[in-house]
Amino acid sequence: MIVFFLASCGQDAGSDGLSAHFSTLKPYQPEQASFRLVGQMPGNGDVSIILSNDKKDYIQSIMALSGSLDVVVEEVNDNEIYFLTISGMNENTGYWTQQIPLFVTDGAEIELILDTELDIPGDPHQIRVVGGGEEQQFLEDWNSKIYSQVIPLNEDGKSFAEYKNFSQEFIDKGRALMSTFYLISLQRNYSDHLEAYSDLYLQSAPDVQNSKYGVDFANHAHRITHAPNKIDFSKILTARNTRLLPFEPEAFAEKEYLVLYIWASWEPKAVAQLEEVASVVSDHGNAALLHFSLDTRMSDWKPLSDQMGIENSYMVRAETRQASIDQLYLTTLPRIIVVRSNGEIVKHELSIEQLSEVLTDL
Repeated sequence: MIVFFLASCGQDAGSDGLSAHFSTLKPYQPEQASFRLVGQMPGNGDVSIILSNDKKDYIQSIMALSGSLDVVVEEVNDNEIYFLTISGMNENTGYWTQQIPLFVTDGAEIELILDTELDIPGDPHQIRVVGGGEEQQFLEDWNSKIYSQVIPLNEDGKSFAEYKNFSQEFIDKGRALMSTFYLISLQRNYSDHLEAYSDLYLQSAPDVQNSKYGVDFANHAHRITHAPNKIDFSKILTARNTRLLPFEPEAFAEKEYLVLYIWASWEPKAVAQLEEVASVVSDHGNAALLHFSLDTRMSDWKPLSDQMGIENSYMVRAETRQASIDQLYLTTLPRIIVVRSNGEIVKHELSIEQLSEVLTDL
């Protein structure tokens, strides 16, 4: 486990002071919790409930027989956000499914009920949560905003547009909640909003700052304000390709820029963007795309790399993996970094959309 520490902060967050406020990294140790989940959802048969964590990873399955539920859920973490994917067979409208965010606190009693007052065409009800206080209500408002929107057809008239991301709109409400910092953790534009996010953090109560999501923000702020200016490839991101040949930066000296795509086979978002990032970089002749996997086993990484035909594919060596994670703060993947051929960092953290803009402007 990586252990970090953050010095205590004052209350002024000007750009010159951010580096001092977020002077070092902060530790987070999750605390285990349990909660009671009850509910009455008649008229829907046996209702299936899947509990997932805040990354949408499966935790456990629960069954509400004839819609009736009373169970103690254990081995979850206190003050963290989970999701319930609920599905049933309504006697009038047939199969339905719904996803609900859940703010978990130790010892809480959370009730699922049918909300029959909602007027949703083709749906006689929605499941809603009773309990959870201000944090839960904030999450439900955000979730409802996302999933109640009408999704128009794309210009081709055949496929639907994507759901609009309302997270920034809810962050801008400026509510010093753990749930607000959870939404911040979903964003890819920390640098653009660093001062506003920092002001909110510094105004937050200690329990918010010390929550999983408060700590995550503080560590991102540290990484941004203390980002290295140059990558020394002899000390971090040492790697080898699928033929076990070492990564040698000199092999790409003719390229003005190197786009580092840091990923792992176990992270679905990172895998899903492999083809897209390759397409973006291929439009820029002065840049080379290098893939660095944080996988710990070649048997996980190599078959996928070979199957997808990934060019310039490397797996970070065990002896520098942790140093790479620490120095570049690789807590979320994928990470896109643009460097010059000598390792000098041009842009430290980019979305694919931002990458295209940056390479065009270079």
